[in-house]
Amino acid sequence: MSKKRENGLDLLRVIAAILVCAVHVCNVGRSQAAEYTNLNFEFHFFYVIFHFGQAAVACFVALSGAFIIKASSTKDYKTFYRRTWKKVVIPTIVFSLFYIIFEAILSCVKNPGEGNLFAAFLKALLGKCVMGVMGFPAVHMWYMFMLMILYLLAPFVVLAREYMGEQHFAKAAFVLWILGAVDAVSHQTRVSWSLGYTADLLGIFMLGYVLHEWALKRRGNTKLGIGLITGGCALIAVEYLIWLMTRNIDLMSQLFQQRPHNPFLSMGALLCIAGFTILEIKCNVGTLSLLTLWVYIVHPAVMEIVFLAEGAVFHIPSTEIGLTQPVLTGTVNIVIVTVISFIVSFLIEKVMNPVNKKKINA
Repeated sequence: MSKKRENGLDLLRVIAAILVCAVHVCNVGRSQAAEYTNLNFEFHFFYVIFHFGQAAVACFVALSGAFIIKASSTKDYKTFYRRTWKKVVIPTIVFSLFYIIFEAILSCVKNPGEGNLFAAFLKALLGKCVMGVMGFPAVHMWYMFMLMILYLLAPFVVLAREYMGEQHFAKAAFVLWILGAVDAVSHQTRVSWSLGYTADLLGIFMLGYVLHEWALKRRGNTKLGIGLITGGCALIAVEYLIWLMTRNIDLMSQLFQQRPHNPFLSMGALLCIAGFTILEIKCNVGTLSLLTLWVYIVHPAVMEIVFLAEGAVFHIPSTEIGLTQPVLTGTVNIVIVTVISFIVSFLIEKVMNPVNKKKINA
């Protein structure tokens, strides 16, 4: 049975996907901005995108919880795991292998050197294989490995909700959210598919359901919806200001890591989810929304190919794209990479669902 789409959350999911693309596209500009002695517009442009991009990842985690925990079919673990195998596990395995090979080739292309090219490729491939075993075949794929473990836990989370009741479940979600934030800053987990790595985001996953259900009861209250979205963005802005003032203090940098578990960023994302749930948005971007997981997976490869093409056209190394006009180049490339990523994702979805093209429910 197909589930009813929510236009507000579909729109939020698309916005989050664009922000994640923007974070990776702007890596070069952000690295350059980090060396500025004065905090000019370019510095704020790249780092504001980075902070909102981290909140966007928390948004994806919470949105998964909003629908998976609510679905009555989730507690039927056999059926749920079969769906998860197709929608999460297989893409993770396939694209992990793809990125291991792709990034090894990319390393050789960017650093040709004077030695044996095949030996350099094998060395790069071995390094990528080691990172792949740890759950980092590419910088963004940690999310997919984490998602596999999160989905593995999902049926038990649903059973816990039914056993505890809604109020106690909400309290437990809040406690796990706090504990996850504390645990994440206390040590660095090196394996993305470990239970500990996933546990840091479990509270956000559960709060996604809690906030979504709370917001559904207030649907149509436009002022409240706009207020929550404004509040969510304000929390992210406050986190950015705190980071800005304390970024050179080691202790504060450790406490205010720019990662999805950051309580300011994650709560900002959760408030936005509640706000977009409440608003009755007429714009239907459901088709684009259903492609966002694929966009997340493919956009780094699209980005690197775009950079290589631009480097060939302008006769400069791809790693120097955007150094002269970083904001303009970054903005244009965000649009190019995002559009191409959605097109590639659409084609992948057609291949993955050749019979049921109109029913792509996540």
